[in-house]
Amino acid sequence: MKIVCKTQKIIVNYDQTVWPCCWVCTNKHESSYVKSLPNNWNSLKHHTLDEILKHEAFKTHFNIDHWQDEDKVDEICKTECDHDR
Repeated sequence: MKIVCKTQKIIVNYDQTVWPCCWVCTNKHESSYVKSLPNNWNSLKHHTLDEILKHEAFKTHFNIDHWQDEDKVDEICKTECDHDR
């Protein structure tokens, strides 16, 4: 498995939620990790952009730290950005 992120850009959705990419934004219901997070963890209505980007989701989970670990990589990253597929 070799995850190569296709976007490497954040997305601000119409509801003012911030996502690591378009794939996670549109398929968030497929991620067991995202489903485990508290409501509003990525909402600009409740947090600053800086606070959201410092969240473990952005700093570690949706990042190279987890992309190369079969046990930690997010399902969405594995489905959409696995270069070996």
